[in-house]
Amino acid sequence: MQHAHTPALTRCGVLVLAATCLAAAPACTARQDTAAPAVSFTPTTRPSAAVKTMAMREVGDPIVMTAVVAAIMTARAFVIADADLPDQGTLVLGVVPPGLEQRSLVTVRGVVDEFGFDRLSTPYGLERRERYSDFESRKVVLAHTVRSWA
Repeated sequence: MQHAHTPALTRCGVLVLAATCLAAAPACTARQDTAAPAVSFTPTTRPSAAVKTMAMREVGDPIVMTAVVAAIMTARAFVIADADLPDQGTLVLGVVPPGLEQRSLVTVRGVVDEFGFDRLSTPYGLERRERYSDFESRKVVLAHTVRSWA
């Protein structure tokens, strides 16, 4: 009795095995034929078109930037430094968050303006004109919000 069922089971097993191999064959072939072409990459030193540096900004432009605090001038003024900013840093006028220290990382949201001590000293409580002479007629940020990441 055992021999009567064996040929049928064997034929069934061969058919299942053959169907599995045929079904897998196109997938195996596709993987070999779809190898990704080599991509060459040439580094560039040009700034990304998506990044607008401070030099590219106009007075009145909204701005959001994250940088390191280089100096705290007063309770309403501090200087930030970053590779995309001028060597002297950028003056930020607005509220200095509690606990802000030099070297803190901050995100500033505000608007670009041109610094004039006579015009901005009273609203931002700036004293001693000589402390701000490096910023005269340069772009500054009038901050709406400042977030410290410290």
